[in-house]
Amino acid sequence: MALTGRQIAVEMAQKFQGRDWIAALAELCGQPRDFVEWHLQEDVTPPTELGDAASGMLERADDDFAGLPGSPQN
Repeated sequence: MALTGRQIAVEMAQKFQGRDWIAALAELCGQPRDFVEWHLQEDVTPPTELGDAASGMLERADDDFAGLPGSPQN
């Protein structure tokens, strides 16, 4: 079962505390920030491009995600 937008938002917020992960997610999926934010508030499966981008970020979360706004090197 695919995650809903809200479930993705909770998981991303836990993994990327203190970082602007929404901006990175918007860039990765090629959509404006307001599009991403809207879908992250919904209890439905988000569009494929957003879900795929979120999955990719979560898979690499332990790689320190260098370059993500708010990272220690920024």
